[in-house]
Amino acid sequence: MQQLFLRVSRQHQITSLFVTHDSREALTVGTRFAYLDQGQLTSFASVAEFVQDSRTTIQAELAFWERVQQTAFSLKEGT
Repeated sequence: MQQLFLRVSRQHQITSLFVTHDSREALTVGTRFAYLDQGQLTSFASVAEFVQDSRTTIQAELAFWERVQQTAFSLKEGT
């Protein structure tokens, strides 16, 4: 779905809005980022600012998935 979304947006040169709760997906698909909380929209000048903002909890999510991948890799090598 991500690749289709990107391809259609680029092919037709349209501005698109992709709403997701999956931070990895947001970082894969997005070029500009914002955070909506209780009707308050905060936009970010860069991906780094978005990731570093504690309200997004993305740093913790990315760390979690990194640990999952490391564990899976370790288990695979151990077998």
